[in-house]
Amino acid sequence: AYMVGLDYKLNPVTLSLDYAYGSGDDNPNDTKNKLFLNTLANTQKYTYVYDFRAAAATGSKNTGIANTQYVKLGAKADVIKDLNVDLNLYILRAAKKRSVTIDGNPTKGDSKNLGTEIDWKVTYKIDKNLTYFVEGGYLWTGGFYDRTTVASDDAYAIRHGIQLKF
Repeated sequence: AYMVGLDYKLNPVTLSLDYAYGSGDDNPNDTKNKLFLNTLANTQKYTYVYDFRAAAATGSKNTGIANTQYVKLGAKADVIKDLNVDLNLYILRAAKKRSVTIDGNPTKGDSKNLGTEIDWKVTYKIDKNLTYFVEGGYLWTGGFYDRTTVASDDAYAIRHGIQLKF
C-alpha cells in the first residue's frame, strides 16, 4: 500500500490532493493472501462512510485501504478563531474486480467502481481541551456493490460528539 499527497495553504483555507492504493486478492479462495491489511481497529482511517461504516471492497467493515484505491480532493478552513470546517471528496475504486458477500448477498464482481463519497466535519473549540464536532458523509455507490438483479443503494451517516483531550 502507498499514499501520496499534496497540501497548499491559502489563508485561511488549506487545499489537499491525495492518492492512495492498497492491494487486493485476485482470488479470495486462494490460500496465498495478497491483500494488504493494516492494523484492524474500530477507528476511522480515511472516509467516514465507505471505510468506517459500510462494507468495503473486502466485504468487511473497517479494513482500511485493502483492495481500494482513491483520489481525495479536500479543503479545510478556520472560519473563525474556534470554528473549523473540513470538506473532502473521494473517488473510490477497487484494486481488483471480485465478488464479495455483503450481508449474505454476493455482489456481481464485474466492476471496480466503488463510488464517490463526500465527507464533512465541523468542529467548535469550546475550551482549551474541549471540542464539539458534527460530521457526516454520503457515498454514491458504484457498480461494485450491485447484485445480480438489484442496483445498490447509496449510503450515508452522520454523528456528533464532544471530545476532551488531556
